[in-house]
Amino acid sequence: MPAAYLWFIFELYASLLSMLKAANEDTRWTVLSALAALTGFIVSGFFEYNFGDSEVLLLLLFIVSIPYGIGRPVPVEDHPCPTNLVPIPS
Repeated sequence: MPAAYLWFIFELYASLLSMLKAANEDTRWTVLSALAALTGFIVSGFFEYNFGDSEVLLLLLFIVSIPYGIGRPVPVEDHPCPTNLVPIPS
């Protein structure tokens, strides 16, 4: 378990730092806030056990996941809401 936790934290830091290097001006602040939240979580973990606290962990995972959602472009198709429905002739 400790090895998986350390791997997750190091991989998350590496991924966020690479996103920060490639980020444009619009997404830079979200990546910096995710890095700040992760660093704050690690530093507070030195003084108390916060990895088992579900509220803190849920907030951390949400804040850290925001840059991943913003960084991907949304595909635009011809119709904003395509369906497979057959039109009913009138």
